[in-house]
Amino acid sequence: TMERLSKGLYDDYTYTAPSFDVLKSQRETVWEDKMLISVVVPVYKTPIPYYKQMIESLLTQTYPYFELILADASGDDSVAKLTFSYEDERIKFEKIYRLAAARYLYEKGKIT
Repeated sequence: TMERLSKGLYDDYTYTAPSFDVLKSQRETVWEDKMLISVVVPVYKTPIPYYKQMIESLLTQTYPYFELILADASGDDSVAKLTFSYEDERIKFEKIYRLAAARYLYEKGKIT
């Protein structure tokens, strides 16, 4: 949190990026339990570059068993266009006509 950062509690933290070999090894891991992780993101008038960055970040993860559901409550179709520009079945789009996006998707049987 900002309070912790301002007090210097993380001053000794150093980020070390994993090597190419470590990432390759993680991607080649055979997972016995292929548990699906659902990432549900409510969408409402956020600039498209932020969504692109989020999608790209998810696609670079080494754990492949996820789905990203963009639950769009905005009035335009820019997020739908972005979603469909990715040819990855893990990235999904749902138009939401009311605000409680996660509950709406649950009631429709889209997530459990």
